[in-house]
Amino acid sequence: MQKYVNRIDYGNRDISGGIDTFWLNSSLKISAVEQADFIEKLVKENLPFQKRTMKTVKRIMIDDEQDEYTIHGKTGSRLSDMGLGWYVGYVETDKKDTWVFATNVAGSGAFAKQLTLTTLEKMKILNH
Repeated sequence: MQKYVNRIDYGNRDISGGIDTFWLNSSLKISAVEQADFIEKLVKENLPFQKRTMKTVKRIMIDDEQDEYTIHGKTGSRLSDMGLGWYVGYVETDKKDTWVFATNVAGSGAFAKQLTLTTLEKMKILNH
């Protein structure tokens, strides 16, 4: 696991919190900017993994598919200490535009997702 975290230069690359929990309320830390950079590399399939694997991950991340756009996203919550919520991913529009996002808030992942969707609507990226 350490080899892969190092290979993709993911956050602080610290997996000392345990092989099955380092990303949950533990040692791995990553900023929203670093997370967005990672997602952008995934979108462009510019990570050190097989193209087929990255395409599969992007399909798994589909959160909402409409005629005008597709949202690929994943929520996460860190409930210890201050309670942090994440929503990270990207939007593909019917105009062939791609918008990467990483939202990190004090609150839950569900709150981060709602805030992100509201912002994307206000920016007229999502058309309802």
